[in-house]
Amino acid sequence: LNEAFAAEEGTAVPFEVRGCAFELAGDTLSCSNAVTVRKLPDACGVCGGTGESCKGCDGVANSGKVVDACGVCGGDNSSCRGCDGSPNSGLEFDVCRVCGGDGTSCLGCDNVPNSGKTVDACGVCGGTNTSCAGCDGVPNSG
Repeated sequence: LNEAFAAEEGTAVPFEVRGCAFELAGDTLSCSNAVTVRKLPDACGVCGGTGESCKGCDGVANSGKVVDACGVCGGDNSSCRGCDGSPNSGLEFDVCRVCGGDGTSCLGCDNVPNSGKTVDACGVCGGTNTSCAGCDGVPNSG
């Protein structure tokens, strides 16, 4: 057995022990006659480290994963992106398909989104210009 671990409440530091006679007494592992002891690099390459310094948000050493602006480990900022493309902007498309709009840009004169209704020459919403036409067929001709 060339490798042992010094445990410190949930962490393990790898080190190498040579010429060691291991003895187990109850829950205690002891080493006598140790000749050489040296620390070994952990998964992060830190001498005598615990492997914590390079863990990603997923708990895996060297994964490179970080928490994105949306709070997602390894995410790409898309789960909370507004219609403007910015994370956490809170902007959404309105009924008129306007990003961050208030829903009024596509209202017809009847206050219905996308109805297409307009006020005619006679002042009638959705009218056909006939309610105020004279006998000549011209609206408001008198």
